Amino acid sequence: MGRPPKYELDPDDIPLTMPTASHIDCGNSGNLPDSNIDSMRTVLQTYVGRPPMLASNSIHYDIIANGQYYDKATEVASSSRPRGRPKSNVTIKNKVINISEENTTSATVKMEYTKSTTSTISRKSKTRKSRGRPPKYTTVDEDSGAQVYLGIHHEYRDIGDPEYICNDCHARLWKSEAQRGNKFLRKKVYSLCCYNGKVELPKLNQPPHLLLQLLRGDSKTSKNFIENVRRYNMMFSFTSMGGKLDYKVNYGNAPFVYRMHGQNYHLCGSLLPQEGEDPRFCQLYIYDTYNEVDHRINAYGKAKDKSIVFQLKGLLDITNPLVEQFRQARDRFDMNSSEPIRLKIIGSRSKDGRTHNLPTAHEVAALIIGDIDGTTDKRDIIVETKSKRLERIIELHPSYLALQYPLLFPYAEDGYRTDIYHKGVEIEDAVGHVRLTIREFFAYRLQFRDSETSLLLISRTLLQQFLVDAYTMVENTRLNYIRNNQKAFRCAQISSLHDAQESGQYDVSIMGTRITLPSSYTGGPRYMRQNYLDAMAIVRAYGYPSLFITFTCNTNWPEILRYLAPLNLKPEDRPDISTRVFKIKLDSLIHQIRDEKLFGQVIGELYVIEFQKRGLPHAHICLFIDRKDRSPNVNDIDDVICAEIPNKDEEPELY
Repeated sequence: MGRPPKYELDPDDIPLTMPTASHIDCGNSGNLPDSNIDSMRTVLQTYVGRPPMLASNSIHYDIIANGQYYDKATEVASSSRPRGRPKSNVTIKNKVINISEENTTSATVKMEYTKSTTSTISRKSKTRKSRGRPPKYTTVDEDSGAQVYLGIHHEYRDIGDPEYICNDCHARLWKSEAQRGNKFLRKKVYSLCCYNGKVELPKLNQPPHLLLQLLRGDSKTSKNFIENVRRYNMMFSFTSMGGKLDYKVNYGNAPFVYRMHGQNYHLCGSLLPQEGEDPRFCQLYIYDTYNEVDHRINAYGKAKDKSIVFQLKGLLDITNPLVEQFRQARDRFDMNSSEPIRLKIIGSRSKDGRTHNLPTAHEVAALIIGDIDGTTDKRDIIVETKSKRLERIIELHPSYLALQYPLLFPYAEDGYRTDIYHKGVEIEDAVGHVRLTIREFFAYRLQFRDSETSLLLISRTLLQQFLVDAYTMVENTRLNYIRNNQKAFRCAQISSLHDAQESGQYDVSIMGTRITLPSSYTGGPRYMRQNYLDAMAIVRAYGYPSLFITFTCNTNWPEILRYLAPLNLKPEDRPDISTRVFKIKLDSLIHQIRDEKLFGQVIGELYVIEFQKRGLPHAHICLFIDRKDRSPNVNDIDDVICAEIPNKDEEPELY
């Protein structure tokens, strides 16, 4: 990934309010981009032309000239508000009265405010513009010549960009990710993306131009689609998603978070709705298709752009083989509405999943006229004509994802299949752990590659829903494995009422087969207890911790912003990137503390990673310092802990 281009001095790109770095003496301090005194004059004039936040009669600007910081105070000559923002009827009388040059290193700007009734600033437009993230101004480092972000401390450890490309799957990784199990980078294939070259999946097809235009465009139509992308996807999905969504977490103006409680599952209804009910999900492809667009909008509410719904409908009719089969069922009903028709969504494939993932219409589904034949597989989904019962789709069905996310899989591409083998494995000679796991499948698909375009990675809020869905799929497969392999874990079973009585259990409600979660299952009771006992063993050996450190994730880290800038995305649009960068920096912090002896000789460390309500990770670290390096008095503690505002003169960068 390349670095973002240097910021061009365009007055239209200057934000309404100056990017605030800090506050001192009730003044407002901000960073301004600079290349020479002429560009500085242009920027200052533009800023003065749009009244910044006023807190007193003095406004402080941090002016950057020739790569260095300079601070000059601008004086307000006439009336100004004592605190808060200026009212909407306050405007600039004279934009720039005087600019004096002193060795081309500083500039003093004098400006005058006056009340006006002809020129006002719209509060609505101010609110709308302030929602956007202000641009991050950059400069060029004099020593290395690299482009760096202003306001970053000179000791900040930048992890760089994901410049390491896997020779096998061509995924881009950061250096620390490439070094996992490969410290000296002797191998050019990595474990995070393709399991050291063992995972092989077909390359993604080029997405339809319409979807790329809607997800990447900047028009009013694109913004409407991006804001309601989950709703548009639900309009065309064939299945409903179970589980209980938590809507309270999204109250307010904070970034969107997709949170679900309970068990997740996908359900498919009948081909036609019951009498008196409105059509939903797959029924919209069959029932009253002359008014299909209105039915879809009425079923899912707020996204009322008919042109988008009409275009998406036409697109899926052409590209999606699942839609083709449902349209054939509609035509069959039109010919003979009394004929019993069922639709079988096929759960097996005959082609190798390592090279083929684009099934034809006859491979994904088939119409069944009359009774069901004996060729039905246990993974096949039978959709009845009319039924009050909802059919649950198992996670191992090839069309599990395509049925729920038609906008992410417009060609109805196959998802995870149990019959996909590792690269180079012959199916006839397959022995041992040679099949692709569901975790390996998602780890492969969530990587960015220059050679292909993934709709999933630019789908924003729909990506969050997909990630939650994928995680529950992985957890369900793990739980199913544990349930079916209790003997391998040496778990006791209660197989009959007689055994239950002998064991002293008389409550009928708990009789049956007991499923025991081993300590290897992350989050289980034995897992938590085992880690607790390990932590207490360290405390018993080394005493109480010496330091307790909390390390949080910052979505404004330059590495995250550089990665997302070319994609026109925000940090909340790619939570996987924020998490990956956080883990790299956490490992770097632990290495710095332990190996570089930042606080002295470390004889033990413990840390736990938690996720906040808004989804950002943070780590709680307990450090056990050797007795000879522990802080014996208050002055030693003050050397490593600071709870004060940095001094402007002594620590200008931290300030």
